[in-house]
Amino acid sequence: MRFLPAKVRVGQVIGLLSAAMDFGEKALDLYKLADEMNLTAETLIPILRAAQVLHLVNVSKGDIHLTKTGVELAQKGLAGLTSVRDILARTEPFYTALSLAKKGPFTPEELAAELSSNAAGWVDSDYTDPAVLKEMLVDWGIYTKLVSYDGEGVFGEFLESRAAGT
Repeated sequence: MRFLPAKVRVGQVIGLLSAAMDFGEKALDLYKLADEMNLTAETLIPILRAAQVLHLVNVSKGDIHLTKTGVELAQKGLAGLTSVRDILARTEPFYTALSLAKKGPFTPEELAAELSSNAAGWVDSDYTDPAVLKEMLVDWGIYTKLVSYDGEGVFGEFLESRAAGT
């Protein structure tokens, strides 16, 4: 199972894609992109990793290549986030969150406990921190319409009927 880097936000990934599009090159050097975004390479790497996990970029020998989905998302911005919904659903912590949501509403604390019990001790400490998980669920889960949120700390399934207002 692939894990989305815990502290990378939607806006950072879209910013990376937009900056890469601005260059209009087929391959973009990691350090050139970091400089363009006013980031160190060390700061850019987790953002780049998130984009890789979501199949938005490919990285080869320090060169970044946008995928077709990456180009589409860069062009659409936040409105295009549903295009990565299926990939995100197969990425932790969202895979486990969706499993919990099928059973009923859940809290970030319950998600952290479930991830800890399923990971046999190898899960990163960020994935056992309910505050970090809540940020991820709100930031990625709501924008991509993977999960619903009641504003009180309880998440659940995102129902298409809810989206339609019925």
